Amino acid sequence: MQLSALNGNKNDTLINVDFDEIIYFETSTIIHKVILHCKNRQVEFYSKMKDVENMIDERFCRCHNSFLINKDKIKEIDKKNRIVYMINGEECLVSTRGIKKLLNSEKEI
Repeated sequence: MQLSALNGNKNDTLINVDFDEIIYFETSTIIHKVILHCKNRQVEFYSKMKDVENMIDERFCRCHNSFLINKDKIKEIDKKNRIVYMINGEECLVSTRGIKKLLNSEKEI
């Protein structure tokens, strides 16, 4: 089964977001919340990163405990400082294992 959208609740409102619009997910400073970063908006919703990870496809990579990124939206990877620069100019942290995972997935493409 192929999923074409991710559903999340925001103030009792159900939203649909196409995977192509998603740049990355990050954990919120508010416990049990995840922030979805899209091209045109940010949405904060209650979920666990692991649950989000189970809903998405192979375009996404859990590169850090706090970040789940869309590999198609990467602009640049700084291996020395362990930072991924996304196409919208935002930065995501990457763990040492996450760097290896990203570089291996880039080789497969």
